[in-house]
Amino acid sequence: MRGEAHLIVGEEDYLVENTAREIVSRLLKGTDPVFGLEIADGRAGNQDEACQAVRKCLEALDTVGFFEGRKVVWLRNASFLGDSQTGRAAAVQEALSLLVDRVRDGLAEDVALVVTAPAADGRSSFFKTFSQHGTLHDLRSADTPWQAARERASRVAAIAEGMGLAMSEDALHVFLERVGDDLRTAAAELEKLALGIAPSRNPSADDVMRYVTGSPAALIWDLGDAIGSRSLERAVSILNTLLYRRESPIGIAVVLQNQMREWMIYREALDNGWLRREPSGGGRIGWRWGDVPEHVAGMFGSLKKDPRQAKPFRVSRLAEQASNFSMGELRRMHAEILRAHEALVSSRLSPEFILGMALVRMLS
Repeated sequence: MRGEAHLIVGEEDYLVENTAREIVSRLLKGTDPVFGLEIADGRAGNQDEACQAVRKCLEALDTVGFFEGRKVVWLRNASFLGDSQTGRAAAVQEALSLLVDRVRDGLAEDVALVVTAPAADGRSSFFKTFSQHGTLHDLRSADTPWQAARERASRVAAIAEGMGLAMSEDALHVFLERVGDDLRTAAAELEKLALGIAPSRNPSADDVMRYVTGSPAALIWDLGDAIGSRSLERAVSILNTLLYRRESPIGIAVVLQNQMREWMIYREALDNGWLRREPSGGGRIGWRWGDVPEHVAGMFGSLKKDPRQAKPFRVSRLAEQASNFSMGELRRMHAEILRAHEALVSSRLSPEFILGMALVRMLS
């Protein structure tokens, strides 16, 4: 019986590491990991370091363990398996060919090999050998943005489920917006969320807003939410946090301009009956888009993001926020943030003062 050989490839180190640890844990069941696992560091800045990592891996495969039980060799974070200058070097290819031969010929029954890498050339004999004679775990991100977003949502939901959390679609949507793309950060924030809502295991979207620390981008959206709820104190606090983190004042102004335009679209829809209230699950009432005139549908279709295609939670949130203002108020607020943008470019006053006063005038 051949020993197992696993190649785990993916840009997301949290996912790759967790997959590798699960495999290693299974392989070493009943064996002390201190004596059964040998790790070769695959991070290489040049071809000499890459060759050294492969040689160490080969030596570990040949070394008999001191105690009975299976031995696992983990070539970790191999940075030279992709289509790179180091990976294409003749010396590196020669070293890898020895490892390829070992996997193709079959490892000893009591020996297993695990290789993790952020990238791997799918055309290489190394990649094809693990696919044919071992086990390939291809965790690379999808090619298209929508596929990548769907994969990410599925992976975050799986991590949450593993922690015993049952996230609604709305809660998951808000979580993904706040945390960003890094799964390690997502896992840490899910742990915080679980502690925050304990003993409950069913976080709501509001729970996510309360307990999950947002990325800088999420904080900017939080600023919009604070304005949308007419909370001047909270809006100023978030603005100060953003500026303390050295976020671009002009970037903040641009985001707020777009937010005002979005609210004006929703206010127009509310005034004309294009949005309707209906049950959205959990006993709540949400907003949904209804029929719109043909010329409005054409205008929406020409926008970068058709508002009718937004997630139900976001539609309801924007509709609720827009309902807090009249169209006249929104136009005045939009004019205020435009003036602030101009002042940021032409005035010597501090960004804190310019944007802070804009918030005061918008919400007073």
